[in-house]
Amino acid sequence: TYPIELEWFVPVAEDMADLAGAIFLATSTADLTLTLDYENQANLFTLVGNGTAALTGNVSTTSIKYSVPLGPDGEIVVPNLNVFHSLIQSRTTSIQNGENEVRLVGQGAGKSLLRCYYQTWNGAAAANAPLKMNAANYGKQSYRFGNNETPDEFIDGTLLRQWNEDTFGSDLGGLWGFGVHDFAAENAFRDVLDMGAAGELRIVSTVQSGVTLASQALEYVTETIFAAGQSA
Repeated sequence: TYPIELEWFVPVAEDMADLAGAIFLATSTADLTLTLDYENQANLFTLVGNGTAALTGNVSTTSIKYSVPLGPDGEIVVPNLNVFHSLIQSRTTSIQNGENEVRLVGQGAGKSLLRCYYQTWNGAAAANAPLKMNAANYGKQSYRFGNNETPDEFIDGTLLRQWNEDTFGSDLGGLWGFGVHDFAAENAFRDVLDMGAAGELRIVSTVQSGVTLASQALEYVTETIFAAGQSA
C-alpha cells in the first residue's frame, strides 16, 4: 500500500498578478462547475502476471478568489476583463518519421497565442507512452506560419528540452515528453503571436528515422487570450 497525493492546478486567469482572463463573479447567482473525467484503471497501471491495482481516496477542490479592492480614493479597482483565457487540446494521428507539420486549431483574428504544449504518444497497447524530448527521438522542432515562415528553430529535441527546463524550472521534456513553444515567458506584450496576422500557424516536429512508431499520436494544447465583451 502506497500513500500518494496528486495535485492539478487549473489556470483560469492567464496571470495571477493582473488576472487577465479571470472569471468575474458579479452576482450571487453566478455558478461555476468543475468537471472531473476519471480514466479507466486499465490505462493508469501497467501490470504483469496476476498483478492487480486498486486506487482509492478522496478528491477535494480549492478555489482561489479575490475580492474587488478599493483604490486610494475609494474607487473600485476592477481587474482586466477585456480578454478571455482559453486552453484547447487537440490530437492528430497523422504522425510519421521525418518532419511533421500540424496546423493549430481555433485560429482567428483577435486571438493571441501565449504558449503551445505538445507531446507524441507512441507504442502499442499498454506500452503507449510519451516519447522523451531528446535528440535520439526528435530532430528539428519549430513553428511556422504563412507559406513557410519559420521564426524559431531548435536543432533537436535536447535543445528544446533544455530551453523549456530553464523556462519552467522542471524537466518537462525528460519526464513527460513535452515540448513547449512559450511566447509569453520573456515579454508577453512583445512576443505573443497574433493569430490573425500570423495565419496558418503550425507546429513542426521532426521524429528521428530510428524511432519505431506504433499507435502514434501527437497531442497539443494551445493557450490563447482573445478579446471579450466589455463588462458593465
